[in-house]
Amino acid sequence: PRAKLEGAEAAAAIAGEALKKADGETAWARAELHAIRGSGLRLGRTAPLRDSLSAALASLDEALALYPLYTRALFERALTLMDLEDFEGAVGAFERLMAIDKGYPHLLTWLVRAHASLRRQRTGAAARALGGSAGGEGDAEGGDRRAADDDDSAAFVHNHYVVLEVPCDCTVDEVKRTYRQMSLLYHPDKPTGDPQLFARVSEAHAVLGDAEARCRYDEGNADGRGGLWREIEGKYFAESQQYWPFGDPLAAHPEQRARRDVRRRELLGRQAEAWRVQQGRRH
Repeated sequence: PRAKLEGAEAAAAIAGEALKKADGETAWARAELHAIRGSGLRLGRTAPLRDSLSAALASLDEALALYPLYTRALFERALTLMDLEDFEGAVGAFERLMAIDKGYPHLLTWLVRAHASLRRQRTGAAARALGGSAGGEGDAEGGDRRAADDDDSAAFVHNHYVVLEVPCDCTVDEVKRTYRQMSLLYHPDKPTGDPQLFARVSEAHAVLGDAEARCRYDEGNADGRGGLWREIEGKYFAESQQYWPFGDPLAAHPEQRARRDVRRRELLGRQAEAWRVQQGRRH
């Protein structure tokens, strides 16, 4: 993970330098350099983090201005919006990517995640409004973003990726490494300790560090029934849903149907984790 971060930062710096000398290059070459820089800035996680993510978004927008059909830049832009907690924008970005390439790897998974995150964000905003609490949805910068909302009610679920300051497509190894650093920093026995932040970091690690728990969290699937997945798949990929000419044989057995859906999503989750690891090796 550390090598990945350093590699991403180096890639962003190299691409930035190359762009200064790229006036005579083709639009595609400049678009590719902007996309590399944007991806490097997003994954490099330099401080202040929000400024780094905003710069990544701007670079990816430059890439798409030069080459609007650049699917990799579109995908990176959607991930950057996820990291910025602009989930409505992320949904739109994934939909734009789908209009160009419906077969883009794991697109359904990311559409489900974006919709789940948007609903969780709106639920949290509604809970705060009903509780009369103030504060934005993660508007603070850098490390302060973890403390941007002090609502610990059962109705509010923190963004675990923001708590650990990891990208939305992070690997399990990245989660574990960041957790070790933050748990040491915020442990109540340390001079820099903070019981509330330590509890949040521990909760985030418990969810993101466990493949099954992370899958449920990402899909907004707290009850294990996968209702949102079926809804989003039906909305965007109706042709991929299983067709039963005489009706679903498990329609009258909701528990068995839920287990079947869980097995399918777990397979997709393992494929997505393998993809994240593969992407990490490229940076």
